[in-house]
Amino acid sequence: MWQAVGTVLIFKQRFHCFTTARTRELVSFCCSRKRAGRDLGRAGQSALPFTATTDTPATTTTTTTSTYYYFYFYYYYYYYYYYYYYYYYYYYYYYYYYYYYYCYYYYYCYYNYYILLLLLLLLLLLQWLLLLLLLLLLKLLPLLVVCTTITAAASACCCCAYYYFTSLSTTTTTTTVTTTTTTTTTTAIKTRSSCTTSITTTTTAAATTTTTATTYYYYYLVLLLHYYYYYYYYYYYYYYYYYYYYYYYYYYYYYYYFYYYYYFYHYYYCYYYCCCYYYYYYYYHYYYCYYYCCCYYYYYIYYYYYYYYYYYYYYYYYYYYYFYLY
Repeated sequence: MWQAVGTVLIFKQRFHCFTTARTRELVSFCCSRKRAGRDLGRAGQSALPFTATTDTPATTTTTTTSTYYYFYFYYYYYYYYYYYYYYYYYYYYYYYYYYYYYCYYYYYCYYNYYILLLLLLLLLLLQWLLLLLLLLLLKLLPLLVVCTTITAAASACCCCAYYYFTSLSTTTTTTTVTTTTTTTTTTAIKTRSSCTTSITTTTTAAATTTTTATTYYYYYLVLLLHYYYYYYYYYYYYYYYYYYYYYYYYYYYYYYYFYYYYYFYHYYYCYYYCCCYYYYYYYYHYYYCYYYCCCYYYYYIYYYYYYYYYYYYYYYYYYYYYFYLY
């Protein structure tokens, strides 16, 4: 009988542990009864605060009622614990799959990041190949403007650069004057008089126009296009990195608040669980609760510091890249 009464009182104590206004006092009371819980069910004694003045023999009706209440309580407690176990089981698997999805998403983002970086490098290589083809065509056909680039802006830049540097080329006019002088002298040997001298002068003027393209034309064209592609490459890369940094920053704070919410939720749950349920399953639940709290606590502390260190590493890497860019 005392065992049944003590069990019913435990059942009542479970519902009053966190629902009354004196929560702190009840928690202190519950958690100070570790040793008392060991004596539950032993020799019909209990350390719970109820008054027992006499120990009268139980009648048949009282025994039936106690047995009924004891059976009903055990049945209810068993199904409650069964339901709670399965709830916690599905919650654990939900949390497990959430972390698995998060890990997969994390590596998937980095995988896309490297794929995008590889595509940017391939695009840059393709642009350089087209630039070499352009220079080859300009070398073979210097009077032909060839603008075959990836974007319309690069094409317009190419054309403008061509006309601009063509206007800087020098135009030299060389005039060649050829003078031919023919002198014919006839002298009479046996006479006193001599013949007059006849001088014939032929002048030929040839005007040759030569267009000299200076050597720095190709050099500045290559330099201009190189600077153009280099600037836009870093421009897009910088904005991509900027967007990724803010996304990572937002996700970090979201995870930060989720971590603290989860930490306090588990701390509250574990404290409530240990306080109000350790009477009936003292050894099993107290050990399980202590192991559960400690393991999760150290796991999340370790994970939090790892994430904290990784965040600051990423933070310094971002600022290093920022100052290197400018």
